[in-house]
Amino acid sequence: MIVNKKKREKLYDAAQEVVVRFKAHDTYGSREKAIKALSRRAPGFRNSFYERTFDALACVYDRAVRLVEQPGAKTWKDKKARMKKSKYSEYEDIDFNWCMKKLSEVKPGTSRKVKASILNWVIFWHYLK
Repeated sequence: MIVNKKKREKLYDAAQEVVVRFKAHDTYGSREKAIKALSRRAPGFRNSFYERTFDALACVYDRAVRLVEQPGAKTWKDKKARMKKSKYSEYEDIDFNWCMKKLSEVKPGTSRKVKASILNWVIFWHYLK
């Protein structure tokens, strides 16, 4: 049973990396190639499980991108006040807990750890960069 849990954790870690590379960097070229890469990184599951896992994390990624763009995700409510503090974007500009609460509604079976990791990447790539 512990082996299965470790295998699943490895799969979710690999899937998260593959989704980020696919979505943010346009790596792999197609969904099918990304899923094949996932199966090579974490062998031992059925293809349908790789597909469901990839699609679930891709959905979380897409939702996280939309969330960080929403006004509710910002810790500051007045853009002028924010600009007085600093003209550069900062990680603290995003209300991480608010975003995680919203992400909890997406793909409920996905672990909080995986969602937090994806959200951290999205904040970096789509807000700070």
